Amino acid sequence: MAAHNRFHDATVSVLLLERRGHAEGLRQRERETQAMKIHIPTPLRQYADKQATITVDARTVGQALDALTSSHPELKKHLYSDGGKLRAFVNVYLNDEDIRYLAAKEDTPVKEGDSLTIIPSIAGGAIRNENR
Repeated sequence: MAAHNRFHDATVSVLLLERRGHAEGLRQRERETQAMKIHIPTPLRQYADKQATITVDARTVGQALDALTSSHPELKKHLYSDGGKLRAFVNVYLNDEDIRYLAAKEDTPVKEGDSLTIIPSIAGGAIRNENR
């Protein structure tokens, strides 16, 4: 009987260690971030140390933008409203997709090799008077 209990205890211990290892592996994958590039448009480069491209580590589009604005705080007021929403005139593309049309929007996961491109809308111009 004592041998049976030792075998049972050893089996339970192995199973618990395997479960912990599996759970740790899942947690590790959840923590993994991907290096990705964010392309900064010319008008905003003055707020990003004049860099055209910045590499950040992130798991989602939102985390990538957070990392960008954490390392370059002056960018935040140009990208986000006081309420913390991405400004209407700022377009962000994950590869070739506008994030506003992605199902998860800023929660969209990123993978290695992905890039974000920030494109501010440009408005202005002059009314042309044809009678001149």
